[in-house]
Amino acid sequence: MRNGDRTDGVLVLVGTPIGNLGDLTPRAAEALRSADAICCEDTRRTGRLLQHVGVERPRLVVVNDHTEAREVPGVVARLAGGERVAVVSDAGMPGISDPGERLVRAGVAAGHGVEHWWLHRMTAVSNIPLIVAFVIIVAALSWRSHAEALAIVSHPLVALLLVLCVVSVTNHMRLGMQIIIEDYVHDKALKLTAVIANNFFAVVIAVVCLFAILKIAFGRVA
Repeated sequence: MRNGDRTDGVLVLVGTPIGNLGDLTPRAAEALRSADAICCEDTRRTGRLLQHVGVERPRLVVVNDHTEAREVPGVVARLAGGERVAVVSDAGMPGISDPGERLVRAGVAAGHGVEHWWLHRMTAVSNIPLIVAFVIIVAALSWRSHAEALAIVSHPLVALLLVLCVVSVTNHMRLGMQIIIEDYVHDKALKLTAVIANNFFAVVIAVVCLFAILKIAFGRVA
C-alpha cells in the first residue's frame, strides 16, 4: 500500500487509448500512478502504456477471459486490505466489451467503492425522458394563452417533471465541467478555484430555475 493513511480500498476503472498512446488523459495517468496494483488483459501492452506516460510499474494482475474468475478473489482481498486497484483493458473502457464485469460486480458486492461514472451514466440516461417531457411541455405552452400556460406549469406533475429536469441537467453539467477541469487544469490552486466556481455556478443556476418553477406552481403571479 502506497498511502499508509488510506483504509478503504477502491476499484478504479481507467479508460485507455484505442489508438495513439498520447491520447491517455492526465486524469487516467494519475489514476495509474496512484494505484497499488493494476488489473490488465496483457502485461506487455499495459507495460508499454505505463512506460509511455512515465508511471512506475506497480504489480500487474492479468485479468482476461481465461483468468478473471480465478483472480477476482485475490483482487477483492487487496481491496479489503485498503489497496487502490486500477482496471484497464488493452484499449477502451474495461468492463464494457472487455473483461472486468465480474471483477466490478465482486467489488461492489464486497462493499468496496468502484470509482467510475456508472452511477452518473445511469442518471444521465434518465435525462432522455426528462428532456422529452420538457420539449413536450414547452411545445404545449407555445400556443396557449398566458393564463392557460400558467395553469399547465402550475400542475403538480408538470412542476415535478420540470424540477427533476433542472436538477438532473445542472448536476450533469457540473460533472461534465469538473471532469474537464480535473483533466486539463494542473495547477492545484487554480484547479480548486475552478472546481469551487463550477459548483457555485451550477448551484446558482439550479436555485434560480427551481425558484421560478416553484413560484409559478405554488405562488401567486401578478
